[in-house]
Amino acid sequence: MPIFIRFVSDFEKTATHKIKKSVLKKEGFTVHAKGTPIYVLLPKAVTYTKLTTEIAQQIEAGTISF
Repeated sequence: MPIFIRFVSDFEKTATHKIKKSVLKKEGFTVHAKGTPIYVLLPKAVTYTKLTTEIAQQIEAGTISF
């Protein structure tokens, strides 16, 4: 099950129509990446929560771990 989800209308692709995963990895779970919201499945949660700056800081600090 994915931990982070971002809904996009299209992916950047290579000349052979493969998704450029390196771009997605580079963006990571930045809260304001491309202006699209990111949702996170927090530990012990059954639904996704919109990633906020506060939650992102807790993940980076290790307060929330997966």
